[in-house]
Amino acid sequence: MKSFVKITKKWIVIFIFILLNTSFVFAKSTKVFVKNGNIYLIKDEETIQITKSGKDSAPILSPDEKQIVFIRQVKPLEDNPYGLPPTDAGITMGNWSPYEIWTVYLDEMVPRVLIKSHYHDIKNIKQDIGFFMDIIFSPDSKKIYFDGLPGTATTYTIHCANRDGTEERWIYYGKLVDIIKNKDDPYYGYLLIQKRSPHGAYDEFAVITPEGKVVETFPIDDEGEYIKEFWRKHRK
Repeated sequence: MKSFVKITKKWIVIFIFILLNTSFVFAKSTKVFVKNGNIYLIKDEETIQITKSGKDSAPILSPDEKQIVFIRQVKPLEDNPYGLPPTDAGITMGNWSPYEIWTVYLDEMVPRVLIKSHYHDIKNIKQDIGFFMDIIFSPDSKKIYFDGLPGTATTYTIHCANRDGTEERWIYYGKLVDIIKNKDDPYYGYLLIQKRSPHGAYDEFAVITPEGKVVETFPIDDEGEYIKEFWRKHRK
């Protein structure tokens, strides 16, 4: 028994020595950010410049870390023939939006357009989209959600598309807030949005399915107590 104790102590000492004299490499987080209108990637403590247009914003990295999606300004804002800020006429009649959604796959490092703005001569707020503002990946990286102006300067709509830009479609009226990423949550993959009311206000939060079905609503209050309570129940 005494010999066993001595051997055990010996190996404990050896293990502590190894811990103190060995450098361990842990997984480092990968992040994207924008500086001076260009997209940068931080990976393994290395900063890599992804774009050089000087016109890019709102980058988001897919959960599988294979793709960056961002918004690119492709027209000068002052070129809007209907004036600024955007008006209903300027958006619909002029079919005018200065923004497109672009993407870069990290195994290619070639920026290319993913979603273009598109408007019809007759306003169709379930099909038209432009003036993109926010982008969110689904937790499995297979889809993107984005919002923008659908032909009116006071209405926002949320659209969905596959990560390659195909099968784009309208899903709801409102503004994107976040997505539930916790796999153990019953709302996993659902979107938290600011819901547009019939009178045009955005005074209510809503949780919607990826197909656009509302499953829960709660008020937007000045103190933010309702949203805090929501995230206490549903971790991101």
